[in-house]
Amino acid sequence: MPESIRVFENSLREYLVNAQADSFHEALKIQYRYNNLKVYMDPKMLRTPHFWVSVNISSVCFSINPVEKLNGSLASNDRLVALWASKPNINGELRKHWLVLTQQLNNNIANIDFERDVDDKLMDSRRPKTNSLNLQDSIKEQHEKDEVRKSEMEKYYKEHEVSAKQKNKKPRSKKTKKQKNKKA
Repeated sequence: MPESIRVFENSLREYLVNAQADSFHEALKIQYRYNNLKVYMDPKMLRTPHFWVSVNISSVCFSINPVEKLNGSLASNDRLVALWASKPNINGELRKHWLVLTQQLNNNIANIDFERDVDDKLMDSRRPKTNSLNLQDSIKEQHEKDEVRKSEMEKYYKEHEVSAKQKNKKPRSKKTKKQKNKKA
């Protein structure tokens, strides 16, 4: 799972807006372009230290040290993102975050592998030893049971169908004098 870095997103958003704006009013017009800006790292995808920047449907991947574009494109913003990531304070923080993220990933992988091994051993010890003949016999028994149920249900419906028809017959109601007079 890629790890989002909110602090870097805010810093990059401000940098891009300030680099492209000539005046305050123009900055407000430009700011809406970067509402969906995301900065994240995905060490499962690439082992080299890198970060991804995505804006709307475009994304680009940069290596951290040295800052070089590895994949993707943000059109004219590629150069600005590279300049932002080249700043010493930003680059240092990106490297620190990469180290923390990869250490967490390595610990999680080791824990997951250990848990899988333990789970597999437990499941093997609990799993009954069956062969294919027992499985085929149980399938045949199930089919036979299903056929018996089906025939019992058909008998039940045939018996109750007759009684339901008898119940649906309505007795004749006696007509009052007023009803007879209305028809005439």
